[in-house]
Amino acid sequence: PHGPHKKKPPLALIAKVVGLNAKQVAAIKKVSFASERQAIKLRAKLQLAHLELRQAMEADKAPSEARLTALITRVGTLETEMKKVHLLRLLRVRRTMSLAQWRKLEAFHARHRGPRRPGAPMAPRPPRPPRGPR
Repeated sequence: PHGPHKKKPPLALIAKVVGLNAKQVAAIKKVSFASERQAIKLRAKLQLAHLELRQAMEADKAPSEARLTALITRVGTLETEMKKVHLLRLLRVRRTMSLAQWRKLEAFHARHRGPRRPGAPMAPRPPRPPRGPR
């Protein structure tokens, strides 16, 4: 896997907290396995693309701009595909639940989420009090 990830809570625990039935759990498992399979394949392609880019940059002869641009585009495309797989998985899981169940899942994740990831959006700040006269 990519870097230190917090272990996901087991689906059985989530099912209990959120109130999922057996049909919903089965559907979520199916979605999860399919998206995990896609992510594994994409991650391998992405690692190879990063390696190829690094190899081109470290070569004695500098790559052409066209070659470098193509490699960068390939990496970017694969990174976008990884994000797409993740977000489509979330959408498909969400579709298996009622709105109330989804809200319970969001609340569960908010309570059990670790420290904010670098680069993740920050929570909005409260408004500043007005300044007095100077």
